[in-house]
Amino acid sequence: MGHLAPYARDVRFCAWRWPAGEAVSNKQSAISQAVLTSFTFMPMPRLLAAPGSADDWSHVFDGAPAATNLKQCYSAFQRELLALSVELDEYNRDAATRPFPNGWGMWTNQPRLLEVSLNL
Repeated sequence: MGHLAPYARDVRFCAWRWPAGEAVSNKQSAISQAVLTSFTFMPMPRLLAAPGSADDWSHVFDGAPAATNLKQCYSAFQRELLALSVELDEYNRDAATRPFPNGWGMWTNQPRLLEVSLNL
């Protein structure tokens, strides 16, 4: 989950193809990457959403059979994500006090930072 555009915009760093024998890509590849990225790069809803926020997609259950149950499941999932987020914040806060090699934070699974979909 996340954005690839910051990496894909520089063909010297992250090219999708290289000419034979070259260490970096060419202008054609740069244009292709830029066009594809521009068509697919858009913000997605956050995984952890405050109730009633723009990222709260509980409204998709309106009108569905058993909408009440679906909304309860969604709310329970959000509560669990919030608890995980708090736990990871505490873990990250204390990272500097742990000895090597455990002195690093954990941001890759932080629900507060994740979006629901991968986009370029």
